[in-house]
Amino acid sequence: MANRRTGFTLIESLLALLIGSLVMLSVGLTVQQLHRDQTTGMIAATQLDNAILHLTDERRSAQYISNSSSEVRLSMKPSEGIAKVHTLKASRGQLMLSTIAGGYMPLVEKVSSAQFRYDKSCLIIELVLFNHQHVIRQIVLPMGEV
Repeated sequence: MANRRTGFTLIESLLALLIGSLVMLSVGLTVQQLHRDQTTGMIAATQLDNAILHLTDERRSAQYISNSSSEVRLSMKPSEGIAKVHTLKASRGQLMLSTIAGGYMPLVEKVSSAQFRYDKSCLIIELVLFNHQHVIRQIVLPMGEV
């Protein structure tokens, strides 16, 4: 009679370990990507909230002048000084506040596009991030003069 042993061969055990490790690797990478996407959205929202605080600070007295769908013109007058026209727009992967003289201040990173609407003293900013998340904020800004 033949001596039959029950159990798995070494090849079958190694194959099962390989398949199991591939499954665990794919789950780990998926969780890591989800965490990164969530963190990116939270960072962008925090950066946008800080930008709004900067724009609505009483010492700067920002006022709305005009906008297109891709940029907004604002008049900002420091507590001591002359009013300067600034442009808020998405460019080079950032939401930035720029001046006519050419300088700029990056406000939010990893922005693929931005849309702006002004309605009844309220500026609505909608950002689309590189990971396709949307961040929307509203700012109360008075109408300014050109």
